[in-house]
Amino acid sequence: LLDDELVCVMAETHPLARKPMTTEQYLQAPHVVPMPYSPSHRGVVDTHLASMRVARNVRVVLPFFSIAPHLLPGTDLLFTTTRHFAEHYAKFLPLTIVAAPIAFPRMRFYQLWHDRTHHSAGHRWFRGLLTATGEKLWKRKGGRA
Repeated sequence: LLDDELVCVMAETHPLARKPMTTEQYLQAPHVVPMPYSPSHRGVVDTHLASMRVARNVRVVLPFFSIAPHLLPGTDLLFTTTRHFAEHYAKFLPLTIVAAPIAFPRMRFYQLWHDRTHHSAGHRWFRGLLTATGEKLWKRKGGRA
């Protein structure tokens, strides 16, 4: 569907919101992270950090991704997420979005479905709608979602 860059989100009052963050500051800062889908599955961020043989300071693990932005205001927590997700929450929460100090790979979003729904008219319609939306977003951003 699309791919998106990873950024850091934090409270507007966070000390790291005012100047470029170093890799060391990023790794030492307390992070809020979503719970992995399974014990054997690491997300894009932790997989990349493991390839560098480093780890971030995970302080809070949440069962739902969308809870994280609500925990940030008034705390020293960092949340690494996609730019689109961060921009959505920064519209109504006192958050700052800053560039990640590590060159994380872009997050790619796919459509996946079970074989039994592959030919379902409703599912085909919905997949087409998602594809069209992703293509519009891609074009609007100049080929970068």
